Amino acid sequence: MSRRWPTAVFAGVLALLSIGHGYAEVVELEGTVKAVDATARSITIERKTPKGTKTLELEVAKKAGDLGSVTAGDTISFSYDPDLELVTKLGGGKREARKASETERIVRVRYHFAADGSCKLETVRLESQPEPVPGGFDKQDMGNGVWQITETFDNEQSLQRFAGPISDVTNIEFSEERKALTFSPKAGGKPKAVLLYPKRCRLPLTVEADISTAEQHGHFQINPNAAMPPNIHPFANVFTHDGGDKLDLSCSWVVSRDAKKGEPKIEEVFVERGVSTSEPFSKEARPPVGVDPEMIYLVNLGAFGAGPDSSTLYLSRLSVTARFAPTLGLALKQEGDRVLAGDVLKNSLAEKAGIKAGDVVLSIDGKSPSTMQRAVTLLSMTNYGESWNIEVERDGQKKVFTIKAE
Repeated sequence: MSRRWPTAVFAGVLALLSIGHGYAEVVELEGTVKAVDATARSITIERKTPKGTKTLELEVAKKAGDLGSVTAGDTISFSYDPDLELVTKLGGGKREARKASETERIVRVRYHFAADGSCKLETVRLESQPEPVPGGFDKQDMGNGVWQITETFDNEQSLQRFAGPISDVTNIEFSEERKALTFSPKAGGKPKAVLLYPKRCRLPLTVEADISTAEQHGHFQINPNAAMPPNIHPFANVFTHDGGDKLDLSCSWVVSRDAKKGEPKIEEVFVERGVSTSEPFSKEARPPVGVDPEMIYLVNLGAFGAGPDSSTLYLSRLSVTARFAPTLGLALKQEGDRVLAGDVLKNSLAEKAGIKAGDVVLSIDGKSPSTMQRAVTLLSMTNYGESWNIEVERDGQKKVFTIKAE
């Protein structure tokens, strides 16, 4: 279904034409499609009239035209019989991207982390929101094990589809009006809004986000967090201000943590303040020492606002390009020198294969893990389309599971 940005409802009454010769009156109108049922040949259309908005739920005659070419959000002309509540002719549809309002700037922020950890930051202001990918989701094979997954948030199921069953979601909801995820710091008294992208990634990693705020300022953070120690990972901050006309941009790396206090040591890569959104911006920077190209990352997306003037941010599109590590859906735990299966996610690959909590992991692809971290590393070496061979012990019996990474 096509996504519509409801900045304006394109509807208006065209001339009312009376068709004589003994037929019932047929009127020609224009309106915005709200829903289509091609099987039942029915359509819901919303129109603006001098008395307010009116919704029509109509059947569509077989000779009226191709109903399959019409999607929700289209503005169409149509002819219909008011007495029969029947559409007799479908006119052409038109799709117009949502315009950025005077108080809102849609900014596309693109952070690219190469295999060696070097960073390139690019920004560009969008005058309108691009058309969504079909179904709000698109996956493309970029070659060499790299995939590009793009999400656009076009309906109330978008957040559930995107986050999945294992994601941490705080102060984030879907906005039907804006067709975007809303990040609302301080909702419920909590000064942050956080969404954990559920897919595990390896470098090179590109995160591209379309963000906006209708307020004077906002704060958005992209944080590819290391899934396992050593805890070295980048994070990028985007501050919008002056009504979204300017940006403060920065990129830093967490290079170590104090073993006692757990406080991160931050290495700043670059800071750029007062960047105008009226012109494209690009910045490159070298990586810190010690970046492991095989490290697994989980991408945290967040908006933060500790003060009373915290702004709501909107995320309308997210694209992540990386060497994705398939998710088995199995938690691991360490007991002495043994690695055991912990919680098994419902409907996961692990559950479907038959792995159960408490199974002792003897080997993964022929290699014996002595630590939980080693087991996680071995599992992450498998790419999409390949298979894991996992040997476990259960009640004194050895079992081998061959599980295709999908």
